[in-house]
Amino acid sequence: MNTELNFPRRLLAGLTALALLLMLALPVWAEGEETEKLPVSINSVEDLLQLVADCRLDSWSEDRTVDLNTDLDLTGVDFAGIPTFSGTFDGNSHTISGLSLVDDGSVTGFFRYIQADGVVHDLTIRGRSMPSGSRTTVGGIVGSNAGTLINCRFEGVASGASIVGGIAGTMGVENLLDPEEDNKDEGTSLLRTSYTVSAVLTGNINEGSITAKKDMVGGIVGQEELGLVTACESYGDVTGVNQVGGIAGAASAKLRGNWAKCALSGEKYIGGIVGQGTDSDLTDGSLIAINNRAIVSVLEGQQYVGAVSGGQDGDFYGNLFVSDDLQGIDRLSRVGQAEPVTYETLLAQENVPDSFRKLTLTFKADGHIIKKISFDYGASFTLDDYPEIPQKNGYYAEWSTPVLDQLHTDTVVNVEYTPYIPSLSSSVTRENGRPVFFVDGFFGGSNAVQVTQQDITADVHGVTEQWLLEFTDDGNETHQIRYLTPGKAKGKVYVKQADGSWHKVETGRFGSYTTFTTTGTEVEVAFVPAKLPIWAFCAGGAALLVLLLLLAKRIKSKRGPKGEKPRREKKGKQPETADTPADELDTPISETDMQ
Repeated sequence: MNTELNFPRRLLAGLTALALLLMLALPVWAEGEETEKLPVSINSVEDLLQLVADCRLDSWSEDRTVDLNTDLDLTGVDFAGIPTFSGTFDGNSHTISGLSLVDDGSVTGFFRYIQADGVVHDLTIRGRSMPSGSRTTVGGIVGSNAGTLINCRFEGVASGASIVGGIAGTMGVENLLDPEEDNKDEGTSLLRTSYTVSAVLTGNINEGSITAKKDMVGGIVGQEELGLVTACESYGDVTGVNQVGGIAGAASAKLRGNWAKCALSGEKYIGGIVGQGTDSDLTDGSLIAINNRAIVSVLEGQQYVGAVSGGQDGDFYGNLFVSDDLQGIDRLSRVGQAEPVTYETLLAQENVPDSFRKLTLTFKADGHIIKKISFDYGASFTLDDYPEIPQKNGYYAEWSTPVLDQLHTDTVVNVEYTPYIPSLSSSVTRENGRPVFFVDGFFGGSNAVQVTQQDITADVHGVTEQWLLEFTDDGNETHQIRYLTPGKAKGKVYVKQADGSWHKVETGRFGSYTTFTTTGTEVEVAFVPAKLPIWAFCAGGAALLVLLLLLAKRIKSKRGPKGEKPRREKKGKQPETADTPADELDTPISETDMQ
């Protein structure tokens, strides 16, 4: 064999085999290599919706950075929130407005879940996070947070059944489910679950209105089971039933260096910083509140109310508050724990937010700010200071609070819209139960008509009744009055004038009611029933005369020629009576009797 000729062939075969081996090994090596995920840029609403689709799997966002490069408006967009996120979301100080999360579903927020490795910063969200039904765990930014939120802001409305917060609904626990370590034994499955303590909220601001139908509602977080809330600010009003707090509704972890300047409403456990301290079932931890500051007003509260905490459970250090009517913890103030100070002393503290250096009166209509007024501590306001109310077609509008005295904190006054009432009915009725009067107009709110029957003083002949009507001004110069006259009788209606004289007004008919138009909101009415005309009296007299003649003739026809009683014609055999002789019963009736 010629080895020199076979060598090139062997070399070529060896190189080919080596190439094939490298080709087979390359995919395996590539799959095992750690590759950096490319960042994602959000430049449009479409990009955001694609992010929603990608984040349906938690692993997609791990170790990935998402940059928001522009402001976005979600008005009219079918957006249900980012399902889960464990990467880094950089808002770049941009704003996403028009958020409207109103569908039925628990765990609601711009992000539904932020996992332990998730970081969201420098993002502003404006809109509504308010699922329908009795859903829980609602936040303006995130429903359930196990990660870190820094310098985020919420403006709008967040509401739910319970566990509601301006920034986060709940925080502290990440559930990690590992199917590979499921241990199935005799038909039962033991699912291994671990949790990571990593939830942090720092430097976030809530300016939204936060409401829960039941418990655990806070300006920043509804329920803080684990983690840390620090350097956050809450300025929106907070409303619930139990565990209502300016920063946290219920907390079993740390609250440090937070600022609350808001109005609170509830029943039990209402606090300027925290509604109630609780014990964690996961860590056996409890509330620790350090160096928090509060200027709050409690609009409604029945039990366990405090400027710092409604409940006494937990550890408190260095908390300060300003209030003329509240104590620090429940109904007690504690030196070194929850102390009252003057407004000037509070402003002398370190790191005071600019919003604490000025107090603001905000006027809102349908959630939109109409006007803001800065004021000094203790100022008062009347309707003369209020802006003009935006009108709404078909609704009556009025301010929720017409007078404000001695304000000590930020205050919000809302426009209350009530559907117009086309007419007001009097509580005074006729015998048939129907109202005596209706006043037609465009009324709303607590408007009503007051009707009083008066002694007859009208300088008009023939008046049978006189009334005074008083009703609220609805902005119309004139009103149609519907009047149910006695017995539905026709007649003349007189209205008293400003000079004290009585003028007859033109009337019409509306079913059984007599109608007329008048000015003003205080009306005196007198009624004169119509008299019968002369021809009616003549006709009535003639008819009466004819009736009397017919009656006389009938009486005469029933008597005999000499006034005897009339006799009846026999119709068969009549029974004899004790008062009638038998021979008289047989007497025939004469022709005269027949006339």
